[in-house]
Amino acid sequence: NKLRLRVVPEVGIMTLPESIELVRGGFGSRFGSFQAEGLVMKPTTELLTRMGERIVTKVKAKDFVTP
Repeated sequence: NKLRLRVVPEVGIMTLPESIELVRGGFGSRFGSFQAEGLVMKPTTELLTRMGERIVTKVKAKDFVTP
């Protein structure tokens, strides 16, 4: 907030299967009147890889579009 940067809004706490269903069904963006691109998820307890990197997952709407 002090730097006036726009940050990704928190959608809620859910399981990976719940988030997949939310994205598959589509939901509105909080930045305008269009569909959200997906979700960026991180565990409630921070987890790290063996190399010390944070574990983060993305569920993208484009992965559910049929050609």
